[in-house]
Amino acid sequence: ELTYRQEKSEDTFQELRVPDYNPGKVVAKITDNAGQPIPCKVEFKAQEGTPQPDFGPATGAFSVKNLRYAPLGTFEQTVPAGKYDVTISHGPEYDAVFTTLTVPAGQTIELTAQLLRTVDTAGWISSDFHSHSSPSGDNTSSQVGRVLNHVCENLEFVPCTEHNRVDTYEPIIADLGIGRFISTVSGIELTGVPLPLN
Repeated sequence: ELTYRQEKSEDTFQELRVPDYNPGKVVAKITDNAGQPIPCKVEFKAQEGTPQPDFGPATGAFSVKNLRYAPLGTFEQTVPAGKYDVTISHGPEYDAVFTTLTVPAGQTIELTAQLLRTVDTAGWISSDFHSHSSPSGDNTSSQVGRVLNHVCENLEFVPCTEHNRVDTYEPIIADLGIGRFISTVSGIELTGVPLPLN
């Protein structure tokens, strides 16, 4: 049962009870084949009889609809109790892991996996030279969400190209501690009229 209490005044409370809400929790630790943390995207698909999870809006960062982005391979996620098909991935150079989880009500379970690199890209770098977010005014994703999406999909070099402003992802990469996985430079997408000036 979920109980939420809000103080309305010094001696009055407003209480909300949800008696049938008894979720479980998934604690994840995803590594590479050397046992080191690896950024990853984890998708939860509810099997029949289990409510479809919705961890946050499409404009979210770490939690987007039924996805969790884990920049260092770890997270904790509350989910409705039930059974899930789970896909763990790190871009096309690594084999995805497909598994099934049963999450009991009120309990915590572990999700562990190793992502194996099976495509040799020695001498090559994966990149996206057209990367922007809400500061550009033409979409609603945050810069943090954009960086998380890139690093978890194994993009290794991503210039920041917001519309008509020089910007950078460097502080976000530093704050997330993911500099060994992804690099960036300051950039700009100069957009104007008549199109297609960009």
